[in-house]
Amino acid sequence: AVWPRDFYQVTMAMLAMGDRVTPKVAFEYLENVQTSDKTPGYSGTPGWFLQKTHVDGKVEWVGVQLDQTAMPIMLGWRLWKEGVLSDAEMTTWYSKMLKPAANFLTDGGTVNIDWLKNVTITPPKTIQERWEEQTGYSPSTTAAIIAGLVAASDIAKLAKDDESAARYLAAADKYSSDLE
Repeated sequence: AVWPRDFYQVTMAMLAMGDRVTPKVAFEYLENVQTSDKTPGYSGTPGWFLQKTHVDGKVEWVGVQLDQTAMPIMLGWRLWKEGVLSDAEMTTWYSKMLKPAANFLTDGGTVNIDWLKNVTITPPKTIQERWEEQTGYSPSTTAAIIAGLVAASDIAKLAKDDESAARYLAAADKYSSDLE
């Protein structure tokens, strides 16, 4: 099974051990489990990553966990900073995968798939926190969202998308200032 959050954790460990191939392959795979008009049975705002799928991309669990949308952004940023992804590759991944994820973390949207019927997501409030038990505001989820948006802002600058870069950073700052 695939959880984007676990992909992030494992690939970061592999990168720390010197493996530069597996983390890149894992990152590129994540496009297969990101919601879009190609996701079977899905309608709504695109960009978030499915909670859990089979390796072939078949949906298993569909809860919206916002840390699992933030962590692919952080993974892409780290691979770029480590030189695993070139500037040109990062710009391409920003356009096709990371910008929709960052937009979802900033704006939220409506989700309609399986048991989630026209549910509105308003970050940083999450349907499910890290352990899939609670809805609401989670310190772990909020921290991931803030870090993901800061990384997205940096990537957006690379892509010369200054408007989005400013918007992502402003959202991260707002979520951070609202922590108390």
